[in-house]
Amino acid sequence: MKLDQQFIDIGATSRDEVIKELGIDIGDPIIFEHSYSPLGKGDLVVSRCFDDKIGTFIIAEVLRKLKGTEFGGSVHAVSTTQEEIGTRGAITSSYSVNPQVGIAYDVTFASDSPDMKESDIGIIKMGGGPVIVRGPNINPILFDLFVNTAKELDMPYQLLAAPRATGTDARSIQMTRSGVATALIGIPNRYMHSMSEVVNLFDVDMIVRLSVAVIQKITKEMSFIPK
Repeated sequence: MKLDQQFIDIGATSRDEVIKELGIDIGDPIIFEHSYSPLGKGDLVVSRCFDDKIGTFIIAEVLRKLKGTEFGGSVHAVSTTQEEIGTRGAITSSYSVNPQVGIAYDVTFASDSPDMKESDIGIIKMGGGPVIVRGPNINPILFDLFVNTAKELDMPYQLLAAPRATGTDARSIQMTRSGVATALIGIPNRYMHSMSEVVNLFDVDMIVRLSVAVIQKITKEMSFIPK
């Protein structure tokens, strides 16, 4: 790869931040580091395999925050296997749990880095909040519930259109048994499938808060049949 095709993301937003705040100057040497680490001075963090360890972390945090609160149903949390090669774990676990509502959490490509084109993937920003996906794979009533709840919480959120089955567990959850009302929440992610994936902790926190609020609104009487 030629030098003019390379860049190093250190989490900075300006030249002054790089030189004055982070103390990095032209010609400074670098080495690769693979462990979890803060990136820059903001909420960015870098690690291997945020796809989809960060989704599992979010689910665990949602369970922790739901503990001791009142809500109208039971919640099952699953960390699935083999999502990348056919969503196989989602097929078997959804069949076993047999849910009425399913929410999938997975990273989605952020467009705010030099290697990405907004015309290819849409406008998805790090720090822009949860990515609420809509499309034929997504139940429209559940989608509206997420959007309206984000508005009630005065929370930033982003929308992503998926015109066909998503490349996530959502596609298999939706088609389980006689069908499941399914939502997909995306976590903005840079450099997916690399050794240095980047997410924003603000986005993670907002996704947890939004998910807890939505789950607390769902009751057994609620219908997810579109009208």
